[in-house]
Amino acid sequence: MTAAQQGVKQLEAAGDTAEEDDMPLSSLALAAVAMVLLALADFSIRQSAGRITPILGAFTYSVSAMVFLGGWVLWTRSREALEISTAGVGWSISTGVMFGAFTGVLFLLFSSGASLSVTVPAVRIGGVAIASALGLVVLGEHLSLQYVIGVAVTAIGIAVVLTA
Repeated sequence: MTAAQQGVKQLEAAGDTAEEDDMPLSSLALAAVAMVLLALADFSIRQSAGRITPILGAFTYSVSAMVFLGGWVLWTRSREALEISTAGVGWSISTGVMFGAFTGVLFLLFSSGASLSVTVPAVRIGGVAIASALGLVVLGEHLSLQYVIGVAVTAIGIAVVLTA
């Protein structure tokens, strides 16, 4: 078990008692950080669009992410052993290709004049719905009434945002 996994386990044991489908408080905190980072990334793409060729912007994004993450890997390696598997590397490559393509598409959208306030919610909400469906269908994750209500609200949200 990595140090990060041990830290999450310790936080959960220290009072984060949750039901099976609930997200522990430690994970909610990380999710909140991820939301802020994603929002800032979208904002940064919008600010750079029109000031750089879309593919060059996406490439610059990829290189800067690689430098940042390379430093994080070195820092982590100095503190613990790194885990690696063929499947882990394969899925990580897939993630990189998808995020690279996604970023390129966002640069194209914003360069064509798409607004941040309409484009990002529509793309993100649609992505959430598709990812959720993959979790249910491919991974066999649990379906609950709360989930069904959330998907319905999401669908309404997409319709409202796209027709605004």
